[in-house]
Amino acid sequence: MEIDWSELLAALGGGPSAVALIFLGWLYWRAISRNDDLTDKIIDISVNQANAMNELARSIEKVGGK
Repeated sequence: MEIDWSELLAALGGGPSAVALIFLGWLYWRAISRNDDLTDKIIDISVNQANAMNELARSIEKVGGK
């Protein structure tokens, strides 16, 4: 999808205020994207940690069961 910047600027009234609105919108979109990426990383770390803890518990059970 290609953005027609001249059409977008015209729809926002043109001028510096329109450029500022587009820039603020881009900053907002970027912040949301970064938060989504961070959330995905936290979920991955949590899953890995849960798997490691489960493996540790199984290992302890094996040693304790002998």
